Amino acid sequence: MRREEFLTSMRHLAASVSIISAKDSGGKPYAMTASSVTSLSMEPPSILVCVNKSAGIHKALSLGGGLCINILSKHQVDIANLCSSKDQENARFENNDWDNSELPFLKEAQSNIFCKIDQIIE
Repeated sequence: MRREEFLTSMRHLAASVSIISAKDSGGKPYAMTASSVTSLSMEPPSILVCVNKSAGIHKALSLGGGLCINILSKHQVDIANLCSSKDQENARFENNDWDNSELPFLKEAQSNIFCKIDQIIE
């Protein structure tokens, strides 16, 4: 990601809700509404994401691959609620909102930040 793209994406973060998405080693997609996403530095571009160990996505992220931070617009309340409900975990990808070609990402998100996991702190 170029510096300007990173800055543009981070400007939206302060007032937005995000959904973290990833796939496990078998290709199963996961998504969760994130309550803690923080920009850490510009050089190198770094972001901190906090994920509860009991979250379904935790195991997929612990493999150390990639993830997407989907920064939502104010019109995406329904998908934010869907991805925050443990009861709806299997229904999160049952619509056309997602592109699942590589890392799953929301096609209509305000911004999509594709990340490589560099470090996991337990």
